[in-house]
Amino acid sequence: CILDYPGGLKPAQEAARLADKAVVVATADPCSHRDGERLAQLLRAEKGPEAFLLMNRVSPRLLKAMDLTLDDSMDRVGLRLLGYVPEDPRVPLALNGGKPLLETDRRPSRGAAAAFRRIARRLDGQRVPIR
Repeated sequence: CILDYPGGLKPAQEAARLADKAVVVATADPCSHRDGERLAQLLRAEKGPEAFLLMNRVSPRLLKAMDLTLDDSMDRVGLRLLGYVPEDPRVPLALNGGKPLLETDRRPSRGAAAAFRRIARRLDGQRVPIR
């Protein structure tokens, strides 16, 4: 069972008491890194569940312009990378159409849907490449 909690430390603290694993979702911007780092520190201090980093809306062009890598994000947040979801125009199209992304995008190795499939398999304990 996966629960999606809103940002903020208090709700996350409450959810951590019930969780087997925690996934901290961040984007490439520094503010998101700081929030992720604070949450990771809180989870460690509370002796919370094993936590992972999921990078969302990753744009290689933006990372290059900001002189960042996924490794930099892991270092700044202080968590192991569970996976990354690329910026994908199919996501808002699926949302606006009211259809699940995983049903509308069946590409096996590209896009956000493929990334979500890989991440789900990793959460299930399978060894799956990040890319």
